[in-house]
Amino acid sequence: MIVRALAVLIVSLLLAAACADDDSNGDANGTGTPGPSVCDEADDLQQSVDELTQLDIIATGTNGLNAAIDQVRSDAESLTMLAGTDVADEAAVLTNAIEQADETLSTLDDEESLLAATAEVGVVIAIVATAADELVTALSFECG
Repeated sequence: MIVRALAVLIVSLLLAAACADDDSNGDANGTGTPGPSVCDEADDLQQSVDELTQLDIIATGTNGLNAAIDQVRSDAESLTMLAGTDVADEAAVLTNAIEQADETLSTLDDEESLLAATAEVGVVIAIVATAADELVTALSFECG
């Protein structure tokens, strides 16, 4: 009887210790801050893609477009580092879409060239948005 109670107590203490140490730094005193979850990163990616797709291309100019694409890239990289190989195919498609956007934007150096390429820029933004949506959708098993 005492052995059983002791075993239950030990298991309870081990579980409590494991639950208390869920910070990203892995320190036992619980002072670290929890790292971002895959779902948080997916939300960040979705937000940066939404901001990209809602840009006024002409008013924002090439600098604003490049900054928005860079934010999508950063959020995508953070997400894929956490998600791992589960979404490797979708992450590769998004990376290729971002590279295509970079290529398109690299040819634009002034407002006139941006005006002339507005339709093409819109297409590459749509490709990036679609690829990001597919990546986030692939994580629906984890993020609900």
